Amino acid sequence: MELPKSFNNKTTKWGIYLSVIAFIVILGLLIFAGNIDEWSVAGILSFVGLVIVWIVGLIMIPLGMSKTEKKSSPDGKSSILNLTNPKYRNAFYVFGLVFIVFLLVTTAGAYKSYHYMESVKFCGTTCHVTMEPEYTAHAKMAHADAKCADCHIGEGVTGFLASKVEASKELIAIVTGTVPHPIYANEGIHEVAKEACSHCHWSQKFQPDRELKHIHFLRDEDNTEWDIDMTMHLAAGTEPLGLQKGIHWHMNKDVKIEYVATDKDNQVIPWVKYTNLKTGKVTIFESDDEPLEKAAFDTLTVTQMSCLDCHSRPAHDFKPAEEFINSRFVTGAISKDLPEFKSAAMAACVEEYGTADSARMMIPRKIKSFYEENYPEVLKDKKDELNKSIAAVLDGFTKNVFPDMKVRWDKYYNNLGHMKSNGCFRCHDNHHVAKNDEVIPKTCTTCHTFNAQGTPGEMQFATAGQLMEFRHPGEDVEPEDWQEGLCSDCHAGVGP
Repeated sequence: MELPKSFNNKTTKWGIYLSVIAFIVILGLLIFAGNIDEWSVAGILSFVGLVIVWIVGLIMIPLGMSKTEKKSSPDGKSSILNLTNPKYRNAFYVFGLVFIVFLLVTTAGAYKSYHYMESVKFCGTTCHVTMEPEYTAHAKMAHADAKCADCHIGEGVTGFLASKVEASKELIAIVTGTVPHPIYANEGIHEVAKEACSHCHWSQKFQPDRELKHIHFLRDEDNTEWDIDMTMHLAAGTEPLGLQKGIHWHMNKDVKIEYVATDKDNQVIPWVKYTNLKTGKVTIFESDDEPLEKAAFDTLTVTQMSCLDCHSRPAHDFKPAEEFINSRFVTGAISKDLPEFKSAAMAACVEEYGTADSARMMIPRKIKSFYEENYPEVLKDKKDELNKSIAAVLDGFTKNVFPDMKVRWDKYYNNLGHMKSNGCFRCHDNHHVAKNDEVIPKTCTTCHTFNAQGTPGEMQFATAGQLMEFRHPGEDVEPEDWQEGLCSDCHAGVGP
């Protein structure tokens, strides 16, 4: 097969060398380097780099021929696209065939790479230390089956491109060592996530009341169990009334709630607007505790309330020490027979450690030191029980606290409820007052009622038709302590 003389030039030859070598290496990677989902970031970037080299090489082939043609042509024009000439036609066929083969191979690899880079495994394990907290938390949440891309990438081409721009920034931060510790979501993710939520959840779906049982263990010598049975009022309690009452009233189609926050985390909300879309009535509530000046109001954004204003950690929640220790008491992984174990474990876990390794070393040491000083007989008579319980504490700690990234329960606000952060009490605090003296109430029974409370065998039960008043466990807690303050003042992960 005879090719044109213009094929014989340095640029074209170098293009052939680059494209052939890149193709052979790409083919070798796809065949011998294992599944793409086992590649590291360096492997993925190498693959992308090789594809770029291959494309550059292919471009150099006709470019070199064209430049050579122009130099040798009397009119300074290139005739490489003149397919009536057998030589140029042969060159076109060779180039076209090679291009198609190369394209098929690299497209297959690029397709697999794309789908892998959209996977939870890639997001969570490729940048191991950086994304380990989010990956670990996601795996134990109700949304574990949802892919990262489902909530973190907006709809359409615009959303996809925007996500890749953000991903490029994150990659640069990883390479340059400028990743923030801990990582916070970018500002646009709130709107993207709201769209994602609506694919599976919709506000008009009726949610019946839900029975919950919370099992706590006190920080006393006996690790006393304290149970609370309650009914969560998610809606009106009966389907015909829908969302006229209950927690999800905020999402009623006839209700529009707007607010102004003075901080980026929406934790301080001094202004709330309620619009009854059915009647058109508007009621504005302003905080008498932290009033907002008109000049300051004009600089802030009015935001319409959405699911994420309460469900702020739907896929990456980090349990406080109080919760992961309680849960392991419940399962029996931690022994209730070790005196003051709850207290000793909490004291060890609420410390802030510099690295995961130091935490794994110091937590057992601190707990054992407590028993050496206060209950030396435990180290002798219940050594195996103690070691097993310490191992259970470490299991909970390593799944919720990540010292290397400075991630733990108090680094992110969880507004679902009012124990870990102010949550409901950001508005329901008896301090948001309208001009007609109407108040956004701070009453427990708005969202839940208590059915039973107390220690097993000595439970107090609600009487039919009457509301049970909450009784705070612990002899050192007076009613005014919790009635006048906020639950999160003590229970934000480090309290009782």
